[in-house]
Parts: sequence; structure tokens; C-alpha cells
Amino acid sequence: MKKTINIHLGRQLFIIEEDAYARLNAYLEKLKSSFASEEGAEEIVEDIEMRCAELIQNLLNDQKISVVQLQHVTEVIQSLGEPEEISENTTTTEETKTSAREEEYRDTPKRLFRDMDNATIGGVCAGVAAYLNLDVAIIRILFAVTFFMGFGFPLYIILWVAVPNAKTPSDRLQLKGKAVTIDSIKDEISRTATAKKNEFMQSAEKWKSNHVTDRLRNILLFFAKAFGIGIIIFSSLWLVGFTLMTTGILQIFPVSGDQNYASFYESLSLVCPTGDYALSLMWWSIVITGFTMPIFGLLLGTRILFNKKNKAMSYGLIGLPIVIGIGLTLIFVSTIHTFRDYEVYQEIENSHHAIDAEEVNVKQFIEYSGNKKVTNGGGINFMSISNKRIYEDGIDIKTVASSDTLFHVYQRFSAHGIDKTKAIKRSLKIKHELSITGNTIYLDPEYSYPLSDGMRNQSVEIIIEVPLGKKLKMNGQELKDLNEEHTGIYYGNDDYDFWD
Repeated sequence: MKKTINIHLGRQLFIIEEDAYARLNAYLEKLKSSFASEEGAEEIVEDIEMRCAELIQNLLNDQKISVVQLQHVTEVIQSLGEPEEISENTTTTEETKTSAREEEYRDTPKRLFRDMDNATIGGVCAGVAAYLNLDVAIIRILFAVTFFMGFGFPLYIILWVAVPNAKTPSDRLQLKGKAVTIDSIKDEISRTATAKKNEFMQSAEKWKSNHVTDRLRNILLFFAKAFGIGIIIFSSLWLVGFTLMTTGILQIFPVSGDQNYASFYESLSLVCPTGDYALSLMWWSIVITGFTMPIFGLLLGTRILFNKKNKAMSYGLIGLPIVIGIGLTLIFVSTIHTFRDYEVYQEIENSHHAIDAEEVNVKQFIEYSGNKKVTNGGGINFMSISNKRIYEDGIDIKTVASSDTLFHVYQRFSAHGIDKTKAIKRSLKIKHELSITGNTIYLDPEYSYPLSDGMRNQSVEIIIEVPLGKKLKMNGQELKDLNEEHTGIYYGNDDYDFWD
């Protein structure tokens, strides 16, 4: 049976055996005596006490006991080192010290902390950078990019709350993966004190300087860095958005009123027909230029922000603008070719019908879905893409006076092309339903043409010649003044209005 006592060590309460306490107390007293002449002696001893408490608590947890024994104290002292070993270490060569520290760094597991000594906001980026042994600027750029992707901000907040701050020198040593010993704690405290002293002196020097050119240079440097950050953020957003658009994940190009949006490539194929080389030329020119420009922006922003120079960055800042110039030139060439594809207009007459009646009615074509009749609809649906065909809503209708006593109905298709042959071929590929039953003209208000032809002003026009004194009704609405030429657009069940 051994006597136990309660003690406070490193702000923690422990139950410790009397012989273990005597050994621990003698060790701490020896430390105080050894560091009595050192700058920051109290901070060194306090941090060593907290480290002792941490190591002891870990041993108790591992062995699932609650009383500190002599073997625990001995093991902790061996881990931290005796004060006499510190004095002996002062006589060793610098090479031996460096080798020992490198060995400690390799063998000691790291712990993640927030590094407030190098923090900009909450020390998360600085802590992660120290833990991964990376430049903190790289981690900050990654967080800036992920911030605009939607998950960077919540991730930062989670890490800020979950990861503890490196308050003590032993925390900072564990963050870097260095062994926590008396010697390393002393060195860390000395390094921190020197760094803070240098930082204070630099700040004092900075505020002491009253030279106008220095202040102007600092102002310009501030705005340059802000500009660099702006370029990086804008380029990152561009890169993410352009990637989503070119892969088809993000569809933002409207091709109809109520239907889904089209992908970037589908929208481009409306302007440049898929059967034309201009589409491939324009697509790849846009892709290469669209990715090259934000990459150039990231390099330029990094160069301005961190003032870093290397061969790879220099080659990139010179070579990427050349690639961008070539890409823009090819886009211009393909655009000119596309505009030329509108030069020639050609119209063909697809059908001609004659009706002998006193009154003619124009009604919407009866549409079936399976074996069900479609009776009505709503919303905006001026254009859509389905089964590799483009569908447009709205038929041009022209009424003119007939030269005889018959109603004459002409169905005409038209399109543009780079030459007459191309325009005629596109006109022939237009599909539109028109049928006549008795004195009723059934019209489909929608027509279609191949997606591979692109949008080249394809249109359908219905010309109705009305005899003098006879009636023409549009969806039951009687049209007046038919002895003059009138033009309008037919949208099915909607009221028909002339504009001319």
C-alpha cells in the first residue's frame, strides 16, 4: 500500500503516489534552477509542466488507471530529457544538433492545430500548411477557389471550430512534427520571441519612415496585391464556370420558353451547322481560348501577389498570350465563314391547293399523342430541340386577292445558305403539316428542320388567295378587308392578328 496525494499539474488535477510526486517535484525544481538565468524562464517551465501533464494523462488513459506511479514519471522525464542533458548539448557541434533534430522530426507524429502566429483570419490555412509542410499561399489559394465553388466557406468554419489553436510551444512543435523535449521547447520559445521582436522592430521602422516615395510605393504595392487577388478570384470563377459549361453540366443558353436550356455545344451548333467545318473550328478555338485565358490570369495574379519568378511562370506569361491570340484569330475566321452562310436566300413551293367554296376556315392541325387527341396547350414554346431536329412555332400567313373564283393555298419553304444550292437543300429539309378537308385548311403551327443545318432563317409561309365576296375565317374569326394584301403569324389556337 502506497500513500497518494492530489496535485495540480499543467492546470489538471492528478492523484499521484508519494514517491512519484517526490521525483516529479525534484525534476521541476531542477528545471526552474537550470532556466533561472534564461529569458522567458517562467514560460519555458510552464510549458514543460503542461507537456508533462499531457504525457501523464496519455499514459493513464492507455493503461486505464487513475493513479500516477513512479514509472509514469520516469517515462515522462526520459521523453523530455534531464536538465543536465541540456547543458551537455550546448557543447555538441551544430552538425550533431541538426542531425538529431531531423531524426526527431521524422519519428514524431504530427498533430493538426490552427497557427495563429501566422494567421490572416483564423489560422486554419497557416495550420494546414504547416501540417502538410507546404507554402501557406498555396493553401490560401485553394481555399479561395473552393470558396467560390460553394464548399470552401463551410469547410473553413468547420476546421476553425474543430481544430484547436496552437497556444503553447509544445503545440507548435507537434504541428511541425518535432519531438517535444526541454531543448526543443526552449528553442521554440526563443524563436517565437525573436520573431515577435523582429516583427515589432520592422513595424516601428515602417511607421518611423516619413519619406513620401516609400509611402507611395507601399500604397501602389497594396493596390497591386489587391488587383492580383482580384485576378485570381475572377480567373478561378471563370475556370470553374467554363468547365461546367463546356462539359454540359451547366446549361444556361435558352432555346425555348418553357423547355430546358441547351448546352454550350448545342447552342453553338444552332449558329454553326454540324455538317460544316466551321463548327469544329469555332468550338475548339473557344475551348482552347476559354481555358487558356483563366490559366494566364491565375499565373499573372500569382506573379503580382507573391512576386515570385521562375522559368515555368515566365514561359507561361509569354506563351499563353500567343495561344490566346491564335485562338481569337480562329474564332474570328470561323465567325466570318458563319456570316457568309446567310448570303443567299432561296424559296421553294412545297404544295398548291385550290378550294371551291363560299367560305374557308383555317384551323389548327389535329395533333395526337399516341391515340389521344391534344386539344389545347399554354406557355411559351417558340423553339425546341428534339431528336436532332429544331422545332419552331409560328407560321407566316399572307392573304391576297384571288384572280378567279377559287381559293388558292400555297405552302412555301425558305432558307439561307452560302450559295443557291445550299439554300435550296436546306429549304427541302423543312417539314410542315398542311391538309385540306372540304372547306377547312388544317395547319400545324409548328415546323421543323435538321439540327445539322443550323438556324439559317428557315421559315414556312402560307399564301391564301381569297376570291372577291367570299369569306375567310381563322379559328372562327372572320377576316375583313380581304381585297388588300395582309401578313401575319399563325400560332394555332391564339387569335390571329395582321401586322400589315
